[in-house]
Amino acid sequence: MQDDTAGICCFPVSGEFKIGDVVRIKGYTDFYQAEMELQVQTIETIGEADPIEPAEAAAAQINDLSLLGSLVSISGTVVSFEKGNDLIQTILVKDEAGDVCRVFIDGYITTAQDVQNVENGAGITAVGLSSYDDTWKDEAYFPRIRVRDRADVVCEPVPEKETTHSSGSQNKTTNSFIDVKEGDYFFDAVEWAAAKGIIDSIENIDENLFVPDYIESRAEFVTFLWKAAGKPAAEGEMPFTDVAEDAPYYDAVLWAYTEGITAGTSETEFSPYRAVSRAMAVTLL
Repeated sequence: MQDDTAGICCFPVSGEFKIGDVVRIKGYTDFYQAEMELQVQTIETIGEADPIEPAEAAAAQINDLSLLGSLVSISGTVVSFEKGNDLIQTILVKDEAGDVCRVFIDGYITTAQDVQNVENGAGITAVGLSSYDDTWKDEAYFPRIRVRDRADVVCEPVPEKETTHSSGSQNKTTNSFIDVKEGDYFFDAVEWAAAKGIIDSIENIDENLFVPDYIESRAEFVTFLWKAAGKPAAEGEMPFTDVAEDAPYYDAVLWAYTEGITAGTSETEFSPYRAVSRAMAVTLL
């Protein structure tokens, strides 16, 4: 529920209630997964109002919890995503200020139709509740936007890359990626890395997009180093419980650990989805 000052999750609730109902709740404040909630003792409908319009939010406002509990809308660009049970579960969104926040969809939410056109580099607008969950695998993204309906997440398809034809085969036009152009200060470096296969087939990245402003994760950065080293084999036991054996970055992380490149963020955690700071990057290098 939400009033003129803020919003809060109320639990448990049973009865015939709909969006727009004005309710009076009596209860007591508590915490669930480190998020404030109202434990409901009684609830009654006392009126009806127009549904609340979501407030346009910046990623920084989601992350600093200044809008916690309120209905919000975030717009930006998809930088990474994950699925659970073959449905979109988590999307990291970068807004125009360059900040990244997490959009989360519970597995039971409107499962008949999944979110369409989710890919890195796609434009996205998502509506949901500014929320918090301290059980997530990466502390940097405990704050989140919790989606009520998958239809409230709209992605714009990434434009198809233009191609030229030579002897019946398709070739890239001027360079490896449509969003890297001659004159960009990183053009030569990207072309070199693409030619070496270092930045090819990074998880969830469209082969036509480099996404220069993409916020790199620790897993992706270590994978970059591993590919640059020639994908050397690594033996030994993985010490990090948050790196699954079937994860695409498993070999890279194990190699980096056995080579002494990384010790993780703790003795048992690598934090693969935490963003790489400049300090982390130079230390790993």
